Amino acid sequence: MNAIYKKELHNYFTSIAAYLFIAFYMALTGYCITNYSIFNGYSNFAYPLSATTTIFIMLMPILTMRILAEEKHQRTDQMLLTSPVSITRIVLGKFFAMVTVLLVGILVVCVYPVILKQYGNVNLKAAYGCIIAFFLFAITYMSIGMFISALTESQAIAAIATFAVAIITALVSSFRDSVPAGGAPGFYFTVIAFGVIVVILYFLLKNITFCVLLGAAGEAGLFLLYKKQPTAYDGLVGRVIDSISIIDRFYDFVYEQFSVASAVYYISITALFVFLTIQVVNKRRWS
Repeated sequence: MNAIYKKELHNYFTSIAAYLFIAFYMALTGYCITNYSIFNGYSNFAYPLSATTTIFIMLMPILTMRILAEEKHQRTDQMLLTSPVSITRIVLGKFFAMVTVLLVGILVVCVYPVILKQYGNVNLKAAYGCIIAFFLFAITYMSIGMFISALTESQAIAAIATFAVAIITALVSSFRDSVPAGGAPGFYFTVIAFGVIVVILYFLLKNITFCVLLGAAGEAGLFLLYKKQPTAYDGLVGRVIDSISIIDRFYDFVYEQFSVASAVYYISITALFVFLTIQVVNKRRWS
């Protein structure tokens, strides 16, 4: 894993990707901190950091789009897949290289609260708690971007798809109030969502018999549950929206309170997409 990590880190810092990401992130973060903390006098460090979440979503594909898609495009992944190194170590090495580039920017941000403390009343404990929350928020999106990169050999497609998913998860909460809370919308949403999951499983497993049986059994079970207890689907769409709105979890830290539940959520989603990436690459090895 160390060899993969060092190779990816070398690739980042011998190309423009890492420097472009760090430069834009630092410039825009500095602008947000200047605007919120200095010009407007906000002592809560979460305000400028929350403003940078949208900026990060736009910059994040710079790091994630090439991480696995480039290997597939250049066919250099064949050397990795046939090497004695496990897929888990390969994926983790690449992931930790991305995280290291992110940490360069995060470590610079860690200096800001100390500087602002000299000129105002800044709660350092809350500020650094918010920085940790932003780090967890960032690696969650990076794990999703890495998973998307593993699905294609085109860096452009990986970047566009990652950006689209990030925007959807960021804006989905704005549609919460417009969704009916009754059982019928929840039922239809569940049926469609389960169908999409089955289709994704088919593309991953290429086992049509299993997927058809799973789909038929699952849809039948959902229908029977709706007929027997339709209230089970009440408010389901709203709860799903709350669960997939990644950016909303970060706002839990705005009031200077570290949310353990949100931190666990970020770590869980990150672990899930790293695991899914390992499965996608592992499937490619055996195919």
